[in-house]
Amino acid sequence: MDLNGEFENTANPQLKISATEMYKKLLRRVMLDKFSKEDLPKVSTITNWIMNTSQSFKKTMALHLLKEAESSKT
Repeated sequence: MDLNGEFENTANPQLKISATEMYKKLLRRVMLDKFSKEDLPKVSTITNWIMNTSQSFKKTMALHLLKEAESSKT
């Protein structure tokens, strides 16, 4: 499944979309024959992707901020 940047730039909170909205966008791509319906993930799968990505991003940012704070002390 090639999304060609369909969901890029979603780190901005104002640009976030829900799992249902993402599913609808992907369904439109199926209808345009961009990929097959068998490759279309369930809304629950998309929800898990969003949660995992969010958790990973928060962890990465927290580690980055800790390193920054430690380096500014010395």
